[in-house]
Amino acid sequence: METLRVDPQASRVDIRNLTDRMDELLYHEEMMWLQRSRIAWLREGDRNTHYFHRQAMWRARKNKITKLKNQNAECCEDPKVLQAMSMDFFRDLYTADSNVDPSELVDLMSTKITDDMNEALCRDFSVDEILDALF
Repeated sequence: METLRVDPQASRVDIRNLTDRMDELLYHEEMMWLQRSRIAWLREGDRNTHYFHRQAMWRARKNKITKLKNQNAECCEDPKVLQAMSMDFFRDLYTADSNVDPSELVDLMSTKITDDMNEALCRDFSVDEILDALF
């Protein structure tokens, strides 16, 4: 692999060029590993082999959530507790905050759709519009 050296007196342009070169080299290395993994997959394939089952089991173990930390930073491993924690987290995440007034933000946005456009958009579909969309 190529060694990159930065001179303490280097200009910002030089540093930027070296950073860009380093990013490019890292990208090429990542692509090399990706291609190598695909070659192994193509060689071993998804045939009913030991390799396939080992990969499937590894992926299943990697993707399984076995424990979470609660609000007190304690690790919980009980599946029922994990389920309840997950449900609570996403319920809180997607519940509207009563302290936020969205009208302040809405008032800052300019109107893009006129009343006439809105009326046309809300109108029932005509048979011709449906036929045009299908054919």
